[in-house]
Formats: sequence, C-alpha cells, structure tokens
Amino acid sequence: MAEGASSFGIMFNSLINVFPYPLNKFFYLLTLVLLIFVYCFLIWEFYRFISKRDILDFNLDKYTLSGSSFFAKISGGFFYFLEFLFLLPMMILISFAFFSFLLIGLIETSISVSHILLISATIISVIRLSAYYSESFSQEIAKLLPLTLLAVAITRSDLFDITKLFSGLSQIPSLMGEISIYFLFIFLLEFLLRLSELFFSVIGIKEKDNKDED
Repeated sequence: MAEGASSFGIMFNSLINVFPYPLNKFFYLLTLVLLIFVYCFLIWEFYRFISKRDILDFNLDKYTLSGSSFFAKISGGFFYFLEFLFLLPMMILISFAFFSFLLIGLIETSISVSHILLISATIISVIRLSAYYSESFSQEIAKLLPLTLLAVAITRSDLFDITKLFSGLSQIPSLMGEISIYFLFIFLLEFLLRLSELFFSVIGIKEKDNKDED
C-alpha cells in the first residue's frame, strides 16, 4: 500500500509539473482549495452527528408492541438492546475510524499513527462526555479541535500528502490491539454516561436542558 501511495504521489507531482508556470501553481492551489473544502464539509457534517447526546435518533421504541404490558416490555427491551448494544457501538466505531482517517492525513509525519489514534480516541471521548452536559458545548468542541488542527497543518508543505496518508493506513492492521482498547474505552464511557442519566431519571432529579437556548 505504501509503495502504491508513493507511486500515486509521484504521478500527482508529475501531473502538476506538466503545466508551465504559473499554471502549475494554479492547479496546485485549486487542488488544495478543494481538499480543504472537503475536509471542512466533512467536519461540518461530523460534528453535528457526534455532538448529539442521542447520536442514534432512530426512535425504535415506536415499534414496541402495544397491548399486554409483558409483551410491550419484551419488545421494548429487544429494541433497546438492538439500538444500544449493536447500532451504537457500530456508530462509535465508524466515528472513530472516520476521525482517525482525517487526522492521519492532517497531522505531521513525525507523529506516529499509534499516537494519532490516541489523539482521535481522546477527542471523541471528550466530545461524547461534553454532549451529556450540553450539546452546544459539545458542538463547539467538535468544531474547534478539528479546525484548530487544520489551522496548524495548513502551514506545512505535507498537508494532505497522499503518500503519508496511505503509509499511515498501511500500519493500521498492526495496531488493532490498540484500536480495540480505544474503542472499548469510548463504548464504556458512553455506557456509564447513559447509566448515570438513567439513574438520575429514576431518582427523580430533573434533567438539565441539554440544548442551550439561543
């Protein structure tokens, strides 16, 4: 994979050099603008998803069987199990993988992929933790941190280097143990936050309005 990325990088540089000056600079600038636009667009979509307290807004409880309270509880438990113990871990894993992919292409080469995964897991955990306090607060974090990383990275010459990106991705299979630990940590954090929310609801403590008023 790394060799293929290197070949792709050489082809891209050769393509740019085909154009005479200043057209080659124009083409490179256009490529950079499009890449940064795509990055900002993905962050815009990503932060609105990951910063919600209930990231799974499927409302599966509407499919709960009516009638007998026993069957209603059974069906309700089934859909809760489906949503929380299957769909939620899948969404967390997709979010972690997506954000890690962006960071590998953004953070400088001197920082190891292992450390980038740690950074990704930390940021995702902070966003999820803050979402249970205030979604507005969580949204600010989910926007600020990725855009700050972009602001730092944009001053470097290896911004969105395809060779660096593929080289980093090629190391992922050897880091599956660390990835599993980070994923388990994020899921357990989400579980404890949900559990504490349920506990406070049961004992009758009024929940703070999660969304700040404009």
